[in-house]
Amino acid sequence: MKGTTKKDIDKSLKYSIADATANSVKNGIITNYIVPFAMFLGAGSEMIGFITSLPELFGIFAQMSTTKIIKRLKSKKYTCRIFKLISNLFWIPIMLIPFLFENGVYWLLLFLVIRMAILQINSTAWASWISDIVPKKIRGSFFGKRNMYANAGSFVATTLAGWLLGMFNNAYGFIIIFSIGFIANIVSNYYLGKIIEKPVKKHPKVRFSYKHFLHGIKYHSNYSNFVLYRTLMLFSIQIVAPFWIVYVLKDLNIGYMWYGISIGVFAVVNIISQKYWGKMTDRFGDKKIMFVCSFLVPFAALIMVFITNLPQLMIERIFSGFVYAGLETASFNYLLNASPEDDSSTFIANYKLFAGLGSALGPITGGILIAFFADSIMLGLGAIQALFLISFFLRFIVASAMVTRVHSIRVKKNIAFRNIFLKTAIVYPLESIKNEFSYITHNIYKWEDKFKSKIHHK
Repeated sequence: MKGTTKKDIDKSLKYSIADATANSVKNGIITNYIVPFAMFLGAGSEMIGFITSLPELFGIFAQMSTTKIIKRLKSKKYTCRIFKLISNLFWIPIMLIPFLFENGVYWLLLFLVIRMAILQINSTAWASWISDIVPKKIRGSFFGKRNMYANAGSFVATTLAGWLLGMFNNAYGFIIIFSIGFIANIVSNYYLGKIIEKPVKKHPKVRFSYKHFLHGIKYHSNYSNFVLYRTLMLFSIQIVAPFWIVYVLKDLNIGYMWYGISIGVFAVVNIISQKYWGKMTDRFGDKKIMFVCSFLVPFAALIMVFITNLPQLMIERIFSGFVYAGLETASFNYLLNASPEDDSSTFIANYKLFAGLGSALGPITGGILIAFFADSIMLGLGAIQALFLISFFLRFIVASAMVTRVHSIRVKKNIAFRNIFLKTAIVYPLESIKNEFSYITHNIYKWEDKFKSKIHHK
């Protein structure tokens, strides 16, 4: 857009936050309740693995065409909005599956595969579009703020959905919550329409191929190492992530309502943590914060091995919400900074291809391992508990192997990694809690003094 002013950009950033909030209402429902819906339809662990992974796999191949589609349509904005609209329409047959189809699990898988193929084009176009708009110097703080509002929307949607499912406990409960997600997605698309767009360059200077990526070409080896790290880390996380839901609903038997609350606790911690991690990335750089959280994330899986009741689960949700907030914020910022501006959509598409493979292959592998562990005993643990332990070791190995291979892009002060780890993971959070407690205590005393003063005057 010619003549783009700071005012135009500022307005677009506000609309982007509104879009994120509405979109997170949809994601809070869909992401957290597709597996419970599949379980309601009768899906076992192996089918849950396929429902989680196959849509990702098909989406990977679909998003490879995003750059060509953007060039054909000559607009990242239009590409993003039209594919978002089409993907949203698939929720109409999905929510009606219990009433229209036999073998509903297989129809659910089919609709999710088609929807994800369309949605991946939307999300790749969006990532490239938004990277053109957000100034580099404020990306950490902006996305921290944006994600904070997004997680607030997700919290409201997730807890409300859990309450509704707990109240209805039938197919109508799922229709209601999916309808809320459907409407929220329409609102999200409305705000996307208000965001400005910079023109797509017809002749990008940088060309990048999968062959070059696989061979780690000289000028993009750091980007390649980052994508390799994210692919392996996502595989290590997703190998057990879908089965966390199965574990808490079946093994811990906490019910839909407490399930929704547990997800809500995770979201609340994210809300609080996103702004914090955004400031930390601006201070120390994306890479260092990314790996601080990479060494914390394995313990989110290890904690689950020993959880047997609801209070323990809430502790895990608090810890996981904190560390995943930092990992995703820093990783996304790093991706945007590592992708050249003149062909960012190609680089982002490459990233999504390999990261998507990691995310897709994880649940399939996890489903196979659960079937194997169901007939054997590993250290006296149940099948899903054994999978949590494996995920712990895999995450830790990936973080240890890749921490020296991925280098900083936004160079900050040369502070030893161990000092940054201690400051960002322990010292600063404890100081923040102390300051918040002092602030609350100060206000309590202040209100108490005002109350006593009023009584005295009377």
